[in-house]
Amino acid sequence: MPSIRRRVALLLEHRTSFDRRVVRGVAAYARENSWELLSEAYGDVGASALRSNFFGAIAAVTDRRQWRRLRTWRLPVVNVSGAVATYDLPTVCSDNAAIGRMAAEHFLERGFRSFAFAGPPGVLSSHERLQGFSERLSQAGCPVESLDCDLEWSGRWQRERLRLERWLGHLARPFALFVVNDILARRVLQACERQKIRVPNQCAVLGVGDYALLNELAPIPISSVVQDAEQIGRQAAELLTELAEGRASSSTRILIPPLGVVARLSSDTNAVDHPQLSSALDYIRQNLSCGLKVGDLADYLSVSRRWLEMQFQQHLGCSPRGMIRTQQIVLAKRLLVETDWPLAVIARRCGLASPERLSTMFRGLEGVPPSTYRARMRAYSSDL
Repeated sequence: MPSIRRRVALLLEHRTSFDRRVVRGVAAYARENSWELLSEAYGDVGASALRSNFFGAIAAVTDRRQWRRLRTWRLPVVNVSGAVATYDLPTVCSDNAAIGRMAAEHFLERGFRSFAFAGPPGVLSSHERLQGFSERLSQAGCPVESLDCDLEWSGRWQRERLRLERWLGHLARPFALFVVNDILARRVLQACERQKIRVPNQCAVLGVGDYALLNELAPIPISSVVQDAEQIGRQAAELLTELAEGRASSSTRILIPPLGVVARLSSDTNAVDHPQLSSALDYIRQNLSCGLKVGDLADYLSVSRRWLEMQFQQHLGCSPRGMIRTQQIVLAKRLLVETDWPLAVIARRCGLASPERLSTMFRGLEGVPPSTYRARMRAYSSDL
């Protein structure tokens, strides 16, 4: 007799590219384990109809009411949203603090020293992204201004738009603005356009989620932190199996680190308000392949090495050598995704002596080897 397929309910939206990638991760696991997936979004099943004939459910819990309802169910449920604290509901979601730190690094690499954040109040993922962003920037001696800004503007669009525009208008320019997701980032870009705030020269904008369609709707393409959505889906499916078999607890919380930043026009700028340091950053980016040294940079600017070290620390929060290393990795990441070049060629273009040196530096700064980063970002890009 054929084996009985386990029925699993999907209680999450398929609205954004992030949502669909989560579903794709669940679906990959389902094919390997003979699950039958029934989707609430496609009308296959309603949450109120779920009974014991289901193996379990994977849900995106976005409010406390939904959490209280799901935690009373007898069947296993795994949450794939970080919007609310689900203490006794197993959760697999993005590492939001890591997303915030990655956003900070993105702006620091571009020389920003004035920072802001916009996100909805009372949403855990927004709080954690701001926390990671602020903690990394505090290490560089930079404060962060923040605005509580709801994502749902229906019925009060005019009021919320004017409030956002007033806040943007009072920020000291140039500033770097990290936005909780691309939906709100698009509204920020629209507000900047109305207020004649030049993006990215006066305001650089970075969102989260890389929602492909929003780049078609936004005034300019949005830079965005990429979440590993497929891995969230797969890990959630694996955790559901472990729960059903008694190998995991209801307090389990698995955090999936982000893949990287897709840099587009909204943050493509050099924001140093210091003519010599601005020239220094341009010179670094243009001469990485030459095996650039700090002494070469000082000679180019006709300044002492000591003066250069002091200015970098004061205005950029890092050493010239640290900035050269950072820009080498920034270039390596771009070449890994955009070309098929072997590591030896990429290492030479980044001014590094060997592919082994590139691998060591890359793993130290990114946490994964270059080959893994390339594979993940290529798989992600092919799904756009």
